[in-house]
Amino acid sequence: MGSKALVFLGLFVAMVLLISSEVAARELAETTDAVDATHEMEATEVRDEKVEEDMEAIVGDMEVAVADMEVAEEDIEVDMMAVAAMAAAAEDILCFASAAAMRDNP
Repeated sequence: MGSKALVFLGLFVAMVLLISSEVAARELAETTDAVDATHEMEATEVRDEKVEEDMEAIVGDMEVAVADMEVAEEDIEVDMMAVAAMAAAAEDILCFASAAAMRDNP
């Protein structure tokens, strides 16, 4: 009877170990999933911060570009006024030259 009791005791211990190892494996898997989810969330937050910084830099660059374009528009307006003044001066010179030519050659 002693050997049968030892066999049953051995089977009982084996079943307890099998069940406890499955429970431990399940808990480890859940913990690993939670840790993976936490790491993924942290990585997503880092990526989001980087995207936000990049967008702020792009907006800043666009503001500088708009300011440069406004300055260029002002420069073009000034240049156009200078060209118009030079054209008027050239027209006046041509009028004076033709008047002088007519006076010299009646």
